Amino acid sequence: MSNNVNDDGANETNYDSSSEGYKGEDEKGLVPTKAKEIGQSLKEKVKSVGKKTEEKTKKLKDKSIQSVGVGPAKDAHDIQPLGTTKLEKLTADFENTMAEIENQSDYRIQEKRLTAYKKLLEEQIDVIDSRLKMVKRIQQ
Repeated sequence: MSNNVNDDGANETNYDSSSEGYKGEDEKGLVPTKAKEIGQSLKEKVKSVGKKTEEKTKKLKDKSIQSVGVGPAKDAHDIQPLGTTKLEKLTADFENTMAEIENQSDYRIQEKRLTAYKKLLEEQIDVIDSRLKMVKRIQQ
């Protein structure tokens, strides 16, 4: 910054545009322009993230629609060839056994019977697993 005396004797203050102080008209216009550019850039980034999120949501939705046949409906379809009456009998036997154990007034006896029944079911599951492995080996 410097002070100069002009022709009429008045002091004139000049500001260097490269230092602190008064900015010229050209630089005043740059600030709003840069702000607009930054705002536009931010809008584009938000739109981009929104599009990516929308794409991922659509992919997940498509996967969930494809997996509709994988859950309980598929299990029911796979079990159906066993026959409804056989499944109903199996279920009824399980419910009757549980009810019979529950009707026992002595809790120690209930505990022993439930433990024994659990072991029986675990052994049956082991038999099923062994047969599954055998079937898979034969299939290959």
